[in-house]
Amino acid sequence: MHKLRISTKPCKGMLNKKILLSVLIIGLVTAVTGAGTWAQFIDTEKSTGNTLTAGSMNLKLSKDGTAYYNGISGYTLAGLYPNDKGDIGVIYARNEGSVDGNLSVTINATSIKNHENSIIDPEIPDDATSDTGELGNHLTIYANDQIIYNKGIIYTRSLGPLPDGENTTINFEYAVDNANNEIQSDQFVFDLDFTLTQGSTQTK
Repeated sequence: MHKLRISTKPCKGMLNKKILLSVLIIGLVTAVTGAGTWAQFIDTEKSTGNTLTAGSMNLKLSKDGTAYYNGISGYTLAGLYPNDKGDIGVIYARNEGSVDGNLSVTINATSIKNHENSIIDPEIPDDATSDTGELGNHLTIYANDQIIYNKGIIYTRSLGPLPDGENTTINFEYAVDNANNEIQSDQFVFDLDFTLTQGSTQTK
């Protein structure tokens, strides 16, 4: 005779379902509890009218250090001769903006004019051109002891920092080399270009 055996162990499928249900219940309870834990008062206010304004950089020039302008006329010298040297003049530069800058100067290449200004008798044996002056080929020009022009070659020179609201002085000088009669009565005309460039660091 066969005996009927009844197992008291839960089947595997029922066990998995119970485990899954338990996990879902725990998760739901945790979510509800967490929501209650993070409840809080909230109040929001505004800061209005915040404004950012760009600074300015405004270079002005002067010949007397008193009245400054956007541009000024140059100096006129006469009577230069071989091996001559001397002062051209002083130009003051001022930064009237609100941003610190670095100042530089050069001679504008397109502004240069070498005028023959007629050929006089002593000049004839040494002057091969009748329409172009030779003075520029024998001339050196300095800005604060730095060469910015040397016998046809142009240089750009730094004149150092120029903070906002401050001014600086630039002394210009010239020197003529051992030229001969070919420069007699010749004229060398040029413009100076001053540039103020934003400094790498700014003081607020």
